[in-house]
Amino acid sequence: MAKRVAVERLSTGSLGLDRLLGGGLEAGYVTEVAGEFGAGKTQLCHQLAVMVQL
Repeated sequence: MAKRVAVERLSTGSLGLDRLLGGGLEAGYVTEVAGEFGAGKTQLCHQLAVMVQL
């Protein structure tokens, strides 16, 4: 099995969440966000959509 090359990671804007994700979201990959009602999934996605435009 080949080793993965270094993957660019995108910060979520939250140090705690970045830590849980191993340094942030992986660029070029799909990340599924799941959780209970009111957990902040939509807010996270809206924030990320704004951040990638900057």
